[in-house]
Amino acid sequence: MAFVGFLVFGITKWSGYAVGGLVLACFVRLFLGASSSIPLGYAILLVIGLLTAPYFGQTVMWFRPDMIVGLLMAAGSLLIVVSGDWVVRRRTQLLSGVFFGLALLAKPTVFHLTFAVFGVAFLLASVPHVVRKEWRLLCEAWLVTGLLGVLVALPHYYIAATSILTYIWDVVFGAQAEIWTRPVPFWQSAKFYFVDPNYGWPVLGYWYIPTLFVGLVAVVARWLRSEPLLWSRGAAPALLLLATYLLVTIPSFKGPHGFVFAALLISTAALGSVYLTAVLPKPVAWVIPVAALLFGITTFVWPFQLRGGQPDHKFMASRTEILDQAFSAIQALDSSKVMLETTSSVYLNYNNIALKAYEEGQKPLRPASIAMATEENEIRDAISRSDAILAFTPEYTMVFDHLPSASPDVRALTIRLIEESGRFGPPTAIEDKAAGGAALIYKVRGEPPL
Repeated sequence: MAFVGFLVFGITKWSGYAVGGLVLACFVRLFLGASSSIPLGYAILLVIGLLTAPYFGQTVMWFRPDMIVGLLMAAGSLLIVVSGDWVVRRRTQLLSGVFFGLALLAKPTVFHLTFAVFGVAFLLASVPHVVRKEWRLLCEAWLVTGLLGVLVALPHYYIAATSILTYIWDVVFGAQAEIWTRPVPFWQSAKFYFVDPNYGWPVLGYWYIPTLFVGLVAVVARWLRSEPLLWSRGAAPALLLLATYLLVTIPSFKGPHGFVFAALLISTAALGSVYLTAVLPKPVAWVIPVAALLFGITTFVWPFQLRGGQPDHKFMASRTEILDQAFSAIQALDSSKVMLETTSSVYLNYNNIALKAYEEGQKPLRPASIAMATEENEIRDAISRSDAILAFTPEYTMVFDHLPSASPDVRALTIRLIEESGRFGPPTAIEDKAAGGAALIYKVRGEPPL
């Protein structure tokens, strides 16, 4: 997606937003297709209301695989559970298999969660047919959807399996487990993907309220219409949502991969709204779309406000100024040289400097990092193989402080080892007047001055 975005729109800061918007447009079209039972005007009102949910604003603004894989898992699993014909209709099996494969590709490092969510959907959709002992139909449905999904993703996994599995092991069980896997109290874990200020709230907002409302009203509507509470339209989606919540909540490892719960919750509310709009008498059928629109408008929050209110424009301008200074300090270096990033900073880091280089029509330096390093020998070795170094003083505040290398003591040690190596000239100090401390750009002696 990033490659296509830059290829089509050029190397700009807004290319990611454009591609995210195009992907979101595909899901909107998918929803309009699933809303064929109601007038198009009502479906459009529903779409506008739904797009105010924080999840979709973040899908465009964050350009994260987590947002896309969440939507793919939600669309595919709900298609299996809600369609009612997955076991007997080949087209539904093939389409859900494509969603399964694309979800596996969207974020390979959570393939186990993708398998689990689709596995739950398979089981729930199979229940009525298990009761009727339709074993041949069940085996065909499982094989067609499962094998197609695996075949779509197989080429990538064949090439990247070792790195995927190594990454998962290191992060969850291995060297990085203490950084990323942090047990939290029960209630904090239970509400993590609902109202946590860094995860639940920025993607879900208040949208759990209309989901609960739509679910209850749908049950009442079926009862008043003397309709049976179909497994595929009632209990199965609710159980899929509950299972997904448990799958991302019970493990101590928490992160954006759990956003699939928010995607599934909002998608369930969307399909429930379509059902209610379809069964209401025509004079009042507009109530649900208009209610969704009004709820969305009254609860809407701009994506950049979801993490602490209005942005400070002077502060953000200072981030751009610091980045420009850092780029100026190293742009004279040949692109074959190696730039070492000693720890990860929020705004000033290798990726942003590399993007700046591409924007200026230049090739960036080759990257190296010791973000996980704390041992003196490891730091010395990285320094000896670098041509430029981006380091931060112990007072610098805009670092990802959960990383081992972000410790003030480690930062001070790193600076001392750089200067003791004798390979580098005096650093270019870039003061952060807004947040404190300074970034230091070191270049190997003999390189062109600023």
